[in-house]
Order: sequence, then structure tokens, then C-alpha cells
Amino acid sequence: MHNTRGISALANQPLSASSAPIAQEVEVGMEPVERPEPPIVQCGLYGVEMLSRGPCVNHAINVLVIDDVMWIWWYDRQGAIQTQGINFVQDLPRFLILLFAFQRFKLEDWGFNTILDPQSEIVHGLKKVHKSNCFLPESHFVFPPPELSVSAPVETTVLTKSPVYHVYSLVGRGTSVFSGTACTKAPPTRGSGIPQGSGKGPVAVDDISFATPDKDQEVVVKIYWPEESRLSEGRIISEAYKRGEGNLDIVEHLPKMYLEHDFPEHSTNHIRDALRLTWPDGRRATRILRLAIFLKLDPIIALGGEEFMKAYLDCVRCHFALWTLGIQHSDLSLSNVMINDQNRGILNDWDLATIEGISKHDGCDRTGTVPFMALELLNKRYWAGKIKRQYHHDLEGFLWILPYVCLQYKDGNMVTYLLESWNTDDYTICREKKSDFLRNLRTQPHLIPKATSSYKWEWVIFDQFVQRIDNNWQSPLTDEAIAAAIKGNMELATSVLNPGDVYAEFWARIKMAAEDDSGHLLYLKKYVPDGF
Repeated sequence: MHNTRGISALANQPLSASSAPIAQEVEVGMEPVERPEPPIVQCGLYGVEMLSRGPCVNHAINVLVIDDVMWIWWYDRQGAIQTQGINFVQDLPRFLILLFAFQRFKLEDWGFNTILDPQSEIVHGLKKVHKSNCFLPESHFVFPPPELSVSAPVETTVLTKSPVYHVYSLVGRGTSVFSGTACTKAPPTRGSGIPQGSGKGPVAVDDISFATPDKDQEVVVKIYWPEESRLSEGRIISEAYKRGEGNLDIVEHLPKMYLEHDFPEHSTNHIRDALRLTWPDGRRATRILRLAIFLKLDPIIALGGEEFMKAYLDCVRCHFALWTLGIQHSDLSLSNVMINDQNRGILNDWDLATIEGISKHDGCDRTGTVPFMALELLNKRYWAGKIKRQYHHDLEGFLWILPYVCLQYKDGNMVTYLLESWNTDDYTICREKKSDFLRNLRTQPHLIPKATSSYKWEWVIFDQFVQRIDNNWQSPLTDEAIAAAIKGNMELATSVLNPGDVYAEFWARIKMAAEDDSGHLLYLKKYVPDGF
């Protein structure tokens, strides 16, 4: 509960972002004094903290009190819901009813997920443990619990003490990734017509095929809140294996998924339907809780030199092969280019991908990891859904990985922060910083620090693409295109690039890099596909 006194002007109206002054510094004598955040902002910060309190939190409830008026705030991965204010002096009976309701809340009502965070029952004294362990809640749990039916014969011990990855945010996917160990268990009896996550019976998942561990395997467990309208990651990966059958550029470079499980009872839409809330067309998408289990991979930065480039080019080939089959990844970044135990490149994280003709999303939706996005997409027109993502945008995402790694990583560790300014949620700032970087490479290369020793020669490869990236991959305009531009027909003036042509140019420039006078990149030629 957040209590604020002395803001009586707000007491009889719902709060809004403009209801309190923005945090600022004011001069008092010679020392600046920082004013506290507005109550609505502080309340939101508490919401973020509560949504991050365990391996999985369904929602958070906070109470904001200003003088004698209180508001209930509900936070989940779709956004926030605020009630009307209750004056607990003038409307004491209603306030007491609310307290009685809170008194009877179970952990689930407060947003705890006792399946994916069973330690919460121990912490709150709802499950007895041995006295010697009463102050040491377990740092792992087994999924699925006996009462829950899932669609694959896998049992996983999830280690929650040290997350591999965690997103600290109020809205969005809220992804948390944990290490674990998976093994095969007796297969369930498949049933039908019963929702996943209900715990009432076994469930078959249509159109999804999972790998089966043949021994105890190190895995990662991904708990997140994707948009309900998107195809599931399991469906996309399964379809990729199906369409790519027999193509080693595809099947050897996709992640192995052992299980995907949805919890539809935790859809963020339920509370909004119950409250009969209506929303404009641009509202945030409804989200659903999902757990996915994958074979553990390693980051590509564990490799250097030729091994790094081989794995990197593995992923480029896999990506293009699937693009031609109608499956578009849409979120290229360093964290999504991984390696397996054989140092093969694995193109990971397909939850934002689309399948032509099946996905409801058409390539105009706003996806991408800002530091690695194509310059053309770091634009308000893209974020407004007016630019359709094309193959060269994803390929450019691959290319931005090169300076990010070559200038900052050594022996698997980040040793400098030269490009830290790219790590921003502000696409305008990122575009400016990356454009400045390209300009310096062209006109003042001495301003760019040297690559680390792990990627001393591989850094040269990026230089082959600087001009093309800066020109948005466009060739000089034809007479027809110039005439169209004069008439204002920009659709004709800007040609849609053929993915095959862009891909062919990529390999042509890789071959040019291989022929560098130093001779240190000759090895690249053996990774160029036949026909290029």
C-alpha cells in the first residue's frame, strides 16, 4: 500500500499521469533537492517490483491512499487497471467490505502462481517443511507437478535461485529464463477437449512435435507472457522442422524444444472481461502465460575467430532458407544467435516469428531488439505500422551483431562498452548513434577503436556492408523510379528488394572480405554455399 498525505486536490478524482508534478530538481541554496516521484509513478514502481518477486507472478494488486481516498491498482503483463476512488471516511461500509474481501484472499488471488512458484506457499506458511529447512525455501521445483497434465513425456527440475535471464518491466512478455535438468517420464494418455493448464486431464497439442530427451539433459526453462494472437513458439519451430525436412541448413540449426505448456486460466483478458472494460483499437494485446523447455545452448560469444564466423554464417543460412519457405524470424539479435555442444550455430527465440498465410501478423507489427534493428525500422513510421519488414531488414540485424561483438567482447566476456549508447528503448537515439557510427567508419575510421584480439580480422567483414546499410540497400534509382519520385509515388520510387538478390549480394561481399590482402579471412570461402 502506498500512502501519500497532503494532496487534497486529488482526493475526489481518479489519478492520471498529469495529476501530480513530474519529478524534477529545484535549487535550494546551492544544493539541488530532488522531489519525490508522483504517487502514480511510485505506485507503478511498486507494481514492477511485485511482478518481479518470483519465478512467475500472475498479477499484482496495490492500494494507493491519498488523504482519505484510496484507489486499487491492478497490474499485469497487459497493463494497469485503476478503480474509482473510495472515500473510507464517507463510505466506511464499502471500505470494510473491501477489507473483508482482502482478508479472505488466497495466494492466487494476490497474484502468486503456486505451480510455477511453489516456494510461495512455504514462505507464507501454507505448506509445512522440516524445522531445519524452515528458513531455507527450496531453490528449485519440479515441473509438471503430479496434478497437472501436459502434452509431452518430460519432467524437469527447474533451478530458480539464479535466473539465466530476467526482464524487469511492467508490461510485455516479462520473460524469465532458468536452468534445469529434463528427463523422460512415462508418457501421458492423450485426451482432447480439455484446456492446457487446467490440471483436469491430459492434453494433446495440435500441429506441434516435441523432441524427447534420450537421457538427462541440461535445459533452459522459459516462463513468459506472449500475445495470445500470435502463433506459439512451439508451433513455429515445429512447422520450421516440418518445412525444412531434409535441408541441413535448417534442421541442424534450430533449437530443440521438449515441452510447451499454456495456462489459459491466467489470460490477462479474464479480468478485463469480468469488469466489462472496453478498449480502443490500439489497446495492448491480451497475453497468456506460457512455459517452454529447450535444450540448453551457449552464447555465440563463447567462440572467436573462424569458429565464431562459422556459427554466425550457419544462422544466416538457416534464416534465409526458412524465409524462402514463408517463416520469418523478425527479431535478430546477439542473444538469439547461439551455439550447441558441437559449436553449430543455432537460430534461437522464435516467439515473435511469423508464418505467411497462417500468422495474424503481417510483418508491419512492431518487433525487434532496438540495438540490432535495421536503420529503416528505427523510425516512427515503422512503430506506427506503416513499414513492412523485408528480408534485408533481418539481414541487417545480423550485420549489426558484428560490430557489437568485435569491438566489445573478448574470450566470451564483455571487456569494453563502446556501443553502450545503442542499448536504449528510444529508437530515435539508437538510429542517430548507429548512423554516426557508420559515418565515422566511412569518413574518419581512425575514430573507431580497434577490434578485440578475439575478432581482430573478422571486424573487416562489416566494412564490406557499410555503404549498403547506409543506403538502405537501395541501388541507384532508375529513370522510372526518379520520375515516380517526382510525381510523389514513393511506392514506385522505392523498389521492394528481392530476398534472393540481397542474399546473393551478402555472399558476394563475404567472398570479397575473404580476398582481403591480409589473407586472414580466406577461410570464409569454404562456408560460402554452392552456387554463390
